[in-house]
Amino acid sequence: MRLARLLRAAIVDGKLKTGEVLPPERELAERFQVSRDTVRRAIDKLTRQGLIESRRGAGTFVAARVEQQLSPVTRFSDDMQRRGLQPGSQWLRRELDRPSPDELLALGLAPHARVIRLERVRTADAVPMAIERATLPANLLSGAVDFGDSLYRALQDADVHPVRAVQRLRAELASARDAELLGIRAGDPVLSIERRSFSSDGCPLELTRTLYRGDRYDYVAVLDQG
Repeated sequence: MRLARLLRAAIVDGKLKTGEVLPPERELAERFQVSRDTVRRAIDKLTRQGLIESRRGAGTFVAARVEQQLSPVTRFSDDMQRRGLQPGSQWLRRELDRPSPDELLALGLAPHARVIRLERVRTADAVPMAIERATLPANLLSGAVDFGDSLYRALQDADVHPVRAVQRLRAELASARDAELLGIRAGDPVLSIERRSFSSDGCPLELTRTLYRGDRYDYVAVLDQG
């Protein structure tokens, strides 16, 4: 749909900025020489992609996108708060489990070790932003899985301090289950960030895979020439 492509390009290029109100349907129809039905279908498509949002009685606005800069180890909650968003979590799973072969290798565990397995939906201003799946050695928290909402606070209370992380980024397509949790459609793009966190002496502390909505989350790398 040509109109949807044009509006999307204007949003991505920054010609239409976050929070900016879109012109009324009639004005868009006249400007682009299309029917109002075409305008409505374009707006509906961009709304489903998370690029714009309708506010009853106020109009249609360019939706906010969250940017994550390539930076030292940060927490999701801190990241959202710096951007003026209210972080939240919906826990899906917190349990003791046996590690997979890949987790044994990534976390440097003995064959009969146990892990704490965590899964939750992370939200920003009550909107689903990401699915976080974390695995950590059970002995770090003495096998406790009921530690409140903040994993990093629980680690700090246990005198466990991640100081370094290795991250791997890749683009994926959302599965049906992940799409339902994120409020998007199956097959929509998501950003997968796999992270291994380490202590100051190089011991692996955590293996986390987070899936971010591709329509609401940007990852920005600032490169300086040395």
